[in-house]
Amino acid sequence: MYCYFVTLGLDVTAEDTTGHGRIDMTVRLNGRVFIIGFKVVEQEGDGNALAQVKAKGYTDKYTGQGEIWLIGASFSSETRNITAFDRQRAEDERS
Repeated sequence: MYCYFVTLGLDVTAEDTTGHGRIDMTVRLNGRVFIIGFKVVEQEGDGNALAQVKAKGYTDKYTGQGEIWLIGASFSSETRNITAFDRQRAEDERS
């Protein structure tokens, strides 16, 4: 994923350090910040990458720097496919 976004010329930070831990990947584009969390699960339905991003409070680092989007992608270690993909605008979670 990192290589794909970098090849597109996007502003990408992998393992973006915060006071709450490390964001798997942050992408900045046109006044927006995309905070992306990846999670490897054993079976479909296990885990929730988006919930993990929210629980860590990763938006704090980018508050006031533009529109923030949270993205969670879960991958199955068994099928080697995406089992869940969720996205939410950070402001939407507060309302």
